[in-house]
Amino acid sequence: AALFLKRRGACGAGASTKAVIHSENRIERVENVKNVEQYIDRIGEMIDRKRQFFEKNPVSGALSQEQVAMDDLERELAHGMTVSCLARRLGWELGLSEEEQYQLAVAGLLHDIGKCRLSSYLYGNAQIELNVEKMKYVRTHSRLSYDILKEKGYEEPILEAVRYHHENYDGSGYPDNLAGEDIPYMARILRVCDVFAALTSDR
Repeated sequence: AALFLKRRGACGAGASTKAVIHSENRIERVENVKNVEQYIDRIGEMIDRKRQFFEKNPVSGALSQEQVAMDDLERELAHGMTVSCLARRLGWELGLSEEEQYQLAVAGLLHDIGKCRLSSYLYGNAQIELNVEKMKYVRTHSRLSYDILKEKGYEEPILEAVRYHHENYDGSGYPDNLAGEDIPYMARILRVCDVFAALTSDR
């Protein structure tokens, strides 16, 4: 978020992106909605508004590859927020404890953090097609996410949910091709929420 603030604009509910339009000697603002729930629901809209503004009013020329990459990374953040909210709500519906619901919320927010280590390859380059070679590389992100969070001392239920959130009940997922109830319960919940969020967003 700090890097995004320096490069492109403000993150967070109520935040205001400011840009100096030198040719007109004025400051232009693009504001985010103030309500947190609305911000989470409309974060894609907030990003698009900033993108359109900077395309229309370039501060220093056209968008760089790095700037496009930052937009893509913020979309991943929006996806994480959506999965987090869905997972916590589903945990509540399933009668899980407050602690388990919290763990699901944390896992949902951070489940794709490993993509940060792949960002130079995954983002900002529209020329790279999603081919078999790239998919093999992308599929390392769940283990990378697990490793990052383990280094930071996160609890085991969160680590398991993150590591196995791409496992499928029929055994066709990754990274370990687990099937059925061999997949940790929280990872199964996260998988459902992750897929639902992907299918209901403009990706």
